[in-house]
Amino acid sequence: MYAGTLEHIDTKAIVLVFEDADLPSSARDCVRHLWPKLQLGCKFHCDEPWSIAVVSIFCDRDWWQENPRASPPGFFGLGGGVDYALSSSNMGHAIKFDAERITREGRSILHVGSAGLASR
Repeated sequence: MYAGTLEHIDTKAIVLVFEDADLPSSARDCVRHLWPKLQLGCKFHCDEPWSIAVVSIFCDRDWWQENPRASPPGFFGLGGGVDYALSSSNMGHAIKFDAERITREGRSILHVGSAGLASR
């Protein structure tokens, strides 16, 4: 369980996250507590691009509205599935962006990545 430790991190700004939690529940704890402190334009690296359960967290609109209270960032993955992940080092990432500004400027948010295609 990461939640007990992460909720007490004494910093207001994070510029890079490298998460290697393996379990979806632990990955959610990392996102829930670290994403709000991650600065705009910075990356949240995830060492589980092979895990559909972990990758799907980054595209789950309902979870994001309820937890970090943000727009889901989508996920940019590397690698070629479980077999590749077990034999090579790879990771994926999400980038923090300002969804309200993008929408205010009349632009669209389009997620293309491991979880398929979702638009807003």
